[in-house]
Amino acid sequence: MSYDGWGQGEPNNNGGVQNCACIRSVTEYIYRKHGKWDDDLCTLDRNFICQKGIYNFHLVIPRTYPGFANVYCAINVEIEGETLSPDDVTLSVGQTLSSSKPISCSSTSLDGEFRNKSFLLDNVNEDDQIFCYVGELPDKNRSFSLATISAVFDFYALPELPSGPTVGEIRSSSVSVFWSSWIPCLDFGDGPVVGYLIYQQTMEDEWIVVGKIDLDVGEKAIFNE
Repeated sequence: MSYDGWGQGEPNNNGGVQNCACIRSVTEYIYRKHGKWDDDLCTLDRNFICQKGIYNFHLVIPRTYPGFANVYCAINVEIEGETLSPDDVTLSVGQTLSSSKPISCSSTSLDGEFRNKSFLLDNVNEDDQIFCYVGELPDKNRSFSLATISAVFDFYALPELPSGPTVGEIRSSSVSVFWSSWIPCLDFGDGPVVGYLIYQQTMEDEWIVVGKIDLDVGEKAIFNE
C-alpha cells in the first residue's frame, strides 16, 4: 500500500520498527505533521475516525441590497433513511471557526433530502469567513462536517430617480400622491422600482405604513386618514 501526503521527514522508520502508518492531529503531535501521514510503532493505541456518512453542502450568498445579506445553507447526508433536522445545521461568522459567532436562523425548509436554512447577516467584516456545519464543534466523540465560504457580497445599486414621488393636495383627512414609472434611459441603479410605500407620522412621532402604490405613468393615488 502507498500513501500520499507524508509529514515533513516521514516516513523515516525510526529505530527500524515503525511499520504502521497513522495520521497525526494537532492535539497529539507537533503542528507540522497535523493531518499528515507518519510511520510509527504498530503496538501503540490509536483513536480511529469512522465515517458515518457523506454530507453534501450547498452554501450560497445571493445578490442582495446594501445593509444586510441572506445566506442559504442546504445539507443532506448520504445515509439511507436519515434526514437532517433544523437543529442539526448551524451557521456562524468570524475570522476562525473557534472564534465565530452563531447566527440565528431566519427560516428552514426541506427540499427533497436537503435540509435548507436561511440566515440574515449584518455587521460582517471583510476578513470574516462564513461557516456552515453539522454537529457540534470538532470533538473526537461526535460527528462533525463543515463548509466554508468567504464573506464576499454582491450588492444591488440602489435606484436613483431624477423625479421621485410628489405630494399634491393635502386635506385634513386625505392626501394626493403623484409618481412616475421607471424609465431605464433616465433612471440609475438596479431597477425597476415597482412601487412605493406611503408612511404617515403620528402625533407621537412614530412612522406607520398607511398605503402602497404601484407604478404607472401619470397616475395618482388618494389616501384617506
